Amino acid sequence: MNSERLDFMDVDEIKNFLWPQQKLSHTSLWIEGTNAFCYGPGEKVGDYYSDTITTKWFNWFWNIRKNSKETISAPLPIGGDKRIIFVAPEPFKTPYYHDRIVIDAEETSILVRLYCMSASKLEYPSLDEEKKLLSLIREDLHGIRWEMMEASFDGEKIQGHCVVTKNPFKIEIKSSNMVGCRASKDGETDIYHGGFWILLREERLTPGDHLLYFRASSKCYETEGKILINVSV
Repeated sequence: MNSERLDFMDVDEIKNFLWPQQKLSHTSLWIEGTNAFCYGPGEKVGDYYSDTITTKWFNWFWNIRKNSKETISAPLPIGGDKRIIFVAPEPFKTPYYHDRIVIDAEETSILVRLYCMSASKLEYPSLDEEKKLLSLIREDLHGIRWEMMEASFDGEKIQGHCVVTKNPFKIEIKSSNMVGCRASKDGETDIYHGGFWILLREERLTPGDHLLYFRASSKCYETEGKILINVSV
């Protein structure tokens, strides 16, 4: 296995991490393998694996200015002719988060955080051990209302994929960031993260308009969104 992939849990490890005592067929679809609409765990996208790209999403998200409304990134190159657009849906929007994305170049994909928890010693100073940070992520994910998690593309039901880190990732931090954490002396921190993502395949983004819908809810967090995607190439 590529050394880069060793930083992430595989399918069996994720299942054991989330629910070793129960079988949830609905959610297992988000963990196992790939599908026609979305990239799955460990698939290569440009120069990166789908798991690694989620960590690059965090590096972008942590550096959005505090109180900013920048919930969609500009297209970012990820190797070859491939590009990716990051989306950070705002939670607790009524009736739902909505936005529009225009794609004017081929080989462009979109990554949406459906539901994710991150943890670092900078955010939670009292959790001074790595296993405590991972336990916090597990506790949060256990609070998901699994039967309410769903997504569709052009009206057809889809599943994304689950990512859980085994080793921390270093990200840069600006002094005034979206997360609200005070930057460390060296401007960096190590984070763990775990959750569910939608990484659309480029070939599904054909010319014309598309509608991406998603919803997730837990005991402490909820998000629902509709994104109109206009593809002009």
